[in-house]
Amino acid sequence: MKSEKRRTDFYSTLLDDKNNDKSFTSWTGPLKIVLIYAIFGTAWIVISDWLVYEFYSERQHMNAPQTVKGIAYIVATSLLVYWLAYRARARVELEIKAKQLKSAQELISATLASVGEAVLVIDPSTRVILECNKAAEDIFGYTKEELINHSTEMIHIDRKSFEEFGKNSEPVLAETGIYRAATLMKRKNGNIIATENVVSVMSKRLGFMSGVVSVVRDVTESNRAKENLKRALEQVRNALGVTIQVMVSTIEARDPYTAGHQQRVAHLARAVAGEMALSQERIDGIYMMGIVHDIGKISIPAEILAKPGRLTDVEYALVKEHPRIGYDILKDVESPWPLAEVVRQHHERMDGSGYPRNLKGEEILLEARIMAVADVIESMASHRPYRPSLGIDAALDEIASGSGVLYDSDVVEAVLRLFREKGYVLPTV
Repeated sequence: MKSEKRRTDFYSTLLDDKNNDKSFTSWTGPLKIVLIYAIFGTAWIVISDWLVYEFYSERQHMNAPQTVKGIAYIVATSLLVYWLAYRARARVELEIKAKQLKSAQELISATLASVGEAVLVIDPSTRVILECNKAAEDIFGYTKEELINHSTEMIHIDRKSFEEFGKNSEPVLAETGIYRAATLMKRKNGNIIATENVVSVMSKRLGFMSGVVSVVRDVTESNRAKENLKRALEQVRNALGVTIQVMVSTIEARDPYTAGHQQRVAHLARAVAGEMALSQERIDGIYMMGIVHDIGKISIPAEILAKPGRLTDVEYALVKEHPRIGYDILKDVESPWPLAEVVRQHHERMDGSGYPRNLKGEEILLEARIMAVADVIESMASHRPYRPSLGIDAALDEIASGSGVLYDSDVVEAVLRLFREKGYVLPTV
């Protein structure tokens, strides 16, 4: 009975609003009715006796006791009317309150039943469950009867977890009215589940919490799926890395003079991305893009790639096709990064003087802008069939002079910091 009273009090709280000072059981309503009755009744007796006294010929038969008795009758009947009116209005109020309480219970039950997450209505002082929905039964494995009027300790993994949850949530609820947390909870069969909890204050009276609602979502399967997806993605990346490395080795076997060029560009591009504080995901992608940025050269005859003299216009035009060919090779490769697009853009320049599409400024992906600078530095600092190495200083001077015109100024600043302030050195591959 005590537990049921607690639940009834909870539902009654929903009906407790500012209009309760106009309750039907207030004495003012019936008293107005009685006062009107008494005034009109007394007026009738006094006026009627006066009229009779004025016009009745045998005045000696009229006396004051008759008037007094009439007024006393009015007073007595007024008290009776007041008592009857008060009882009648009290009965009406109770009937209305009962209907409102039933409607509130039905509304809340229907609402809770339609929610897919577990919903628990909790007494904040005792942390006893006052109400729950079907999803709570499904998630925790208890029946509604087993959950209601029992402490939430039964769904925590242990006493320590139960106490910590209360310790952490109570001050936040008191201040903001809502508390969010990810925590481990326990089913009836003992299985541990990962959950996301949102606890909010339902209503307040005189500054005290009269009830809290806890919405619990079981994210065990979701977390497991995320882990599986993460492992699958890692496997895809590993497989992609092996495939790309085979392709790179094929290219370098045809062009021994540029052996290691792509690895050095990738290494430098990754360092620049880190210096620019990009996310680890983008840094990993940039390294992979650097590894394959010249993959289109696989279609260029080896005698052109290894030619020791100056290229003819036709030969140079053929070499300039390698970004487009690289894009065609990679465009259908499933990858979490824009491999194909960066390969196509790594010879574009900020002022539109690059190739193959003469892109400008923000039209060029940031990854491609980083790759362009890394490619120029490595090319100038390394030996080529048609010339000896120009040295790293000449390479840095080149990108510094072209900052904001040919090359992205932010990328150039990051590169100069790496080499001149942090002592970065191109790796030997």
